[in-house]
Amino acid sequence: LLEDAPRRLAELDQAAARGDLRGVQRSAHALKGAVANFDASEARGAARAVELAARQGELAELGALLAALRGSWDRLAVALARIAGT
Repeated sequence: LLEDAPRRLAELDQAAARGDLRGVQRSAHALKGAVANFDASEARGAARAVELAARQGELAELGALLAALRGSWDRLAVALARIAGT
């Protein structure tokens, strides 16, 4: 997850920049599933919000939602790195 999530977040940013809502939805869904394995409800909820906004075509909302997702991921990554001892 620590290696995959940054790639997924970059894919989300790129898809959003292109206006590719299907790509945003797909990457958010994958990230949501990955963080759910760690019972990370904040990150999972943020990914779900991005996924739903993309599904509903709410492109204007994505910037703020992606920022929230990135913040929740950053907090989760710190916690996971502590657990892993890195």
